[in-house]
Amino acid sequence: GVPITNQIFQNNTYGSPKWWITSPEEIQTVEVMYGPFSPAYSGNSAGAVVNIATQMPKEFTAILNTTGALQTFNKFGTNDNYLTGGLNALIGDKSGKVEWRISFNHEDANTQPRLYVSGKTVSPYPYFDKTGANKGYYEGAGSLIHGVSDSLSLKLSYDLTPDTKINYSTTYWQGLTQATAQSFIGSYSYTNSSNTSSNFNSSTTANAFNQSSVNLMNTLSIVSNASKDLSWEF
Repeated sequence: GVPITNQIFQNNTYGSPKWWITSPEEIQTVEVMYGPFSPAYSGNSAGAVVNIATQMPKEFTAILNTTGALQTFNKFGTNDNYLTGGLNALIGDKSGKVEWRISFNHEDANTQPRLYVSGKTVSPYPYFDKTGANKGYYEGAGSLIHGVSDSLSLKLSYDLTPDTKINYSTTYWQGLTQATAQSFIGSYSYTNSSNTSSNFNSSTTANAFNQSSVNLMNTLSIVSNASKDLSWEF
């Protein structure tokens, strides 16, 4: 019942859902609904809604798991291995009317190059367009991404009555994305027909960057199913 998307900035930079508020181990079901806007959901649900139902522990629960993947990539002057892994931990319990859960998630991912930089500097990797014409050379690879993120979440639930619950959660997330470029020509520079000096490093400025962000999200909800004919939530 808690929206995890922004009502503005609906793009891949700031508008992505706050998936990290939910730990994988607490997911009960995932329901995907396609279709027109529904008044049951917020105004940005015109195209689709992903409804993630979570569950609180009914007894002492402790979970620890890790995953990993290794990719080998070889193209042009790039020949490397890229490791990705994650660590997830959860602990929780129920005592009387109180249910609680603490979860921690750590992700560390590396990617292959997401694009290649072409130019006039001669390299062993010529660039041909769709007509077969030589348009220059691949000078290097760009946007080799290394991303690290950590999230810590605390969730509490209290039975106000046998049919009414009050739920509170707070989640802290921090992430760092580092993008680097790889040169196939070293730091070689040249002067083009317009007498403008250029080199591989300056042509990859947009593909080499650091971006860090921190998010804190708090939610409070009261849910009641007092009768079969009427249920409500706030």
